[in-house]
Amino acid sequence: MKLSVQLSVSNKLFWALFTPAFVVSLLACFFLLSSRFSDLDKNLYERTEHITEQVATTSEYAIVFSDERMIHRILQTALSHEDISSVQIFDSEQQIIAELGKPPLFKAMLFQTK
Repeated sequence: MKLSVQLSVSNKLFWALFTPAFVVSLLACFFLLSSRFSDLDKNLYERTEHITEQVATTSEYAIVFSDERMIHRILQTALSHEDISSVQIFDSEQQIIAELGKPPLFKAMLFQTK
């Protein structure tokens, strides 16, 4: 059984012009979306890294002197950022000293570094 589709000259011309433009626009869309998501991911990583450095620096005094109220205030301040759902402070053996907020679902993601 042979299927043959007869296209008029105008239809052939339409598909000859439309197909490359459609493919190029799909590729450009994919590139722009992936580039934007990559930028958002990088921005989020840099922002959380900056906040982590701030929490680490400001919590040193509170940890040394076991000032739980100060640690709680520091964690509340870090948790006030819209992108952060939980904050945890660990000791050198990676034991939790203090935490605030909803803990992460995946514990494997805790100590990942890029």
